[in-house]
Amino acid sequence: MSNSFTGTSDAFWNIAANWQGGVPGVGDTAVLSDISDCILDANDQVAHLIMTGYTGTLFLSDNDLTVTGDAILDGTIDNGGASGLGEIIVNGNITMTSDMTFLNSGGRVLVVAD
Repeated sequence: MSNSFTGTSDAFWNIAANWQGGVPGVGDTAVLSDISDCILDANDQVAHLIMTGYTGTLFLSDNDLTVTGDAILDGTIDNGGASGLGEIIVNGNITMTSDMTFLNSGGRVLVVAD
């Protein structure tokens, strides 16, 4: 299932009203494709992450986002927070555009090979 972030209620990832299709989970594809900033307010795991034409920022805020499949990244990811230790863990392929920016204050982007 594909779930698109709308930011209708506020900027928080874990609020169902912010997603068309509800908060994405283990078997879902999370899609960020508009201007709304998104704050990952708890650890989460999704099947795929698609950020295309995304002009907002995905803030990890000391939380981890695990992608069990592939990720397409086009936009800004900020791993900052109180400790700056938020991580994106991708178990598949990553495609990054020339517009992709990582703002790193101590966390990691991990690509895990099977």
